[in-house]
Amino acid sequence: MGNILRLSARRDPGKTAVICGEARLSYGALDADANRFANALAGLGIGKGDAVAVMSRNLPEVAVAYFGNARNGSLLVALVPAYGPNELFNILSHTGAKLIVVEEACQDKAYEMQDRLESLRHVVVIGAPTDRDAIGFDDFIAGQPDTPPDAKLDESEPFAMTFTGGTTGLPKGALVSHRARFVSAYTTAIEHELTFRPKQRSVNGKPRRALCFRSYALANARCARPLCCLGPPWVF
Repeated sequence: MGNILRLSARRDPGKTAVICGEARLSYGALDADANRFANALAGLGIGKGDAVAVMSRNLPEVAVAYFGNARNGSLLVALVPAYGPNELFNILSHTGAKLIVVEEACQDKAYEMQDRLESLRHVVVIGAPTDRDAIGFDDFIAGQPDTPPDAKLDESEPFAMTFTGGTTGLPKGALVSHRARFVSAYTTAIEHELTFRPKQRSVNGKPRRALCFRSYALANARCARPLCCLGPPWVF
């Protein structure tokens, strides 16, 4: 999955990839930050098959973590910020997540889970951490190489574990391969007529399932188009 972004960054490095309020992130910058995130994970000994959780609204850092995780070979676990303690404990204990990327507003939930789960060793906060053992996202990737990590991956290998919303019980997970997620992005691009046309954008400003955000992020990266993260949408 990491190759989708790499190819677009090579083709259009200066083109806008993500728009979030006044912030802009080019494909070249997103590609470099994804590599930094992947190398930061590797530096902690987190690699192929290890679970990395993300709990945040649709923010630029989520795109960085998404593609960086793909390049590292670790298993992406997207968490709904509205999940309560029971849902979070169920998912994090089931996947054995070793690290969680969490938005500032949700970090207390991450610390609670870290106290309950020995496997959850690292908390990376998008914003300012309130716990001395946590680290801010920018600091986490700072100083890391902006070149791809040395990870040998196959399209059939696990890419993510996607969980249900848990409306009628505890969330249930399904394992998704790199190829399956690529097909999802490809069909999203076809269905929503995402093309290489200049000045065309996708707006991800409505609350929607995390799968939709991920598919849009991949589809836009494939077509080298900007993804707009508007307003305060939570990843549902």
